[in-house]
Amino acid sequence: MMSQRSKREMIEAIRPRYLKDNRAGKKQIPDEFVETTGYHRICYSRIEAWS
Repeated sequence: MMSQRSKREMIEAIRPRYLKDNRAGKKQIPDEFVETTGYHRICYSRIEAWS
């Protein structure tokens, strides 16, 4: 598992890509995040909303 700090850094790195991607790309980003961190997909959306 990744540390909280590493996960936060990853989210900060993903955000600009998420904002400029089209719909297909936006679906792929959470999948990559889930695979890398081990979080559930719903956790990604909650984290993204808090940021």
